[in-house]
Amino acid sequence: MENKPNPIDGMTVALEDWGQDFLEFDIKDGRIVATRPCQGWVWNGREVANKQIYPGRPIYLKADGEKNLRLSYLAESVRRLEMVRIGPLDI
Repeated sequence: MENKPNPIDGMTVALEDWGQDFLEFDIKDGRIVATRPCQGWVWNGREVANKQIYPGRPIYLKADGEKNLRLSYLAESVRRLEMVRIGPLDI
């Protein structure tokens, strides 16, 4: 049985497009590590509360206090995070 993409192992989540400045998140080790096309300064480093993320479902981010922050845009698609080689010493 194939393991599904998850926020710990690494995944890319495309969000529904409602005209916002961010459409895609890369998530690794439970945190947003890249935001496309814009607003990485807002989202990168935020911790994801979801154990799994599925298309059509909301994404929750951990926040100070008792309640998690619910992202306004639902996940449109989810795929495994692709490894990108940057240089010859990458493992």
